[in-house]
Amino acid sequence: PYEHLVKTELAQLQKVLLQQHALETKTLKSSNGRLRKELEKYEAIVEEQKIKESITLGVTPAAEPLPPPMERWALLAERLMEDQPAGEKEVYEDNLPKVELHMRSVWKVSLQE
Repeated sequence: PYEHLVKTELAQLQKVLLQQHALETKTLKSSNGRLRKELEKYEAIVEEQKIKESITLGVTPAAEPLPPPMERWALLAERLMEDQPAGEKEVYEDNLPKVELHMRSVWKVSLQE
């Protein structure tokens, strides 16, 4: 009798939980679809504004943006080429503090031999 009661209660609980899960999933899917549509509209508006701004500035929009890592490398190379004229080297030694290094006496044994 007790086992039967527990099994029926668990079955009812499982049924209720599955119904709640299905309802929550349905509402999340509908809100997800709505938010995706809003995002697509927003992205279209932003892209349109970028094109309008580039037209007013006389700049043609980029055909295809570089992936982020490639873009970062390109920007780094561009900055490095702009900062230093050809053949000129920067010297950083003047900016470094002068530090005297001393070896421990235990380490000097191999140098004395």
